[in-house]
Amino acid sequence: MICIIEPKEKTVWGVGKTTVEAWEEAYRQIEDFKMNNPDFKLSSLEVSKLRKGAKLESGGLELWAWVNYSEPYQETLL
Repeated sequence: MICIIEPKEKTVWGVGKTTVEAWEEAYRQIEDFKMNNPDFKLSSLEVSKLRKGAKLESGGLELWAWVNYSEPYQETLL
């Protein structure tokens, strides 16, 4: 699975089978979070992959343990 992460905060904002799905989920999660936390400041986001066996129903902080952050993600080769 592909995920959108905020490395500075070690959290996962969105997960999807494609990059587009992951970004859509991340935008929804961020907007929901901002509604309850108006002073929230988002740092940079990156695309990564989750390792096999990740518990997708977990929250963003719990999912961080499953992020394959050391391996750069590239959806298509140029």
